[in-house]
Amino acid sequence: MLFAMFALLGPQFAPRIRDLQDQRLYKLPGMIVSPEVAPFFKGTINTGLTLEIWDEMLRLAGSLKLGLVMSSLMLGRLQTVPRKNILAKALQEYGRLVKAQFILRYLKSPEYRHRI
Repeated sequence: MLFAMFALLGPQFAPRIRDLQDQRLYKLPGMIVSPEVAPFFKGTINTGLTLEIWDEMLRLAGSLKLGLVMSSLMLGRLQTVPRKNILAKALQEYGRLVKAQFILRYLKSPEYRHRI
């Protein structure tokens, strides 16, 4: 969810990821990946859910940006019952997309890796 929230709020989340080879990547529906990276992809992102809840995700990001809600409180609440909370599920799906994009960029660009 952190990748999703950072992407919605604007700043880039660029952590150092341990055990990069063990990370799960998810692709968009219908996306064709090259054979070199295909083994790293473990599933497909539910874009329908993300699009369905997009307005709620933006509302949450706006509330965080304006300081109407504390990020630690909101993320903690969303993570306690993610299976029942549709907003948490949508954030997880969007976060998977952002994280996959980050990891692929990280692997492709030596300059980007050096900056991180």
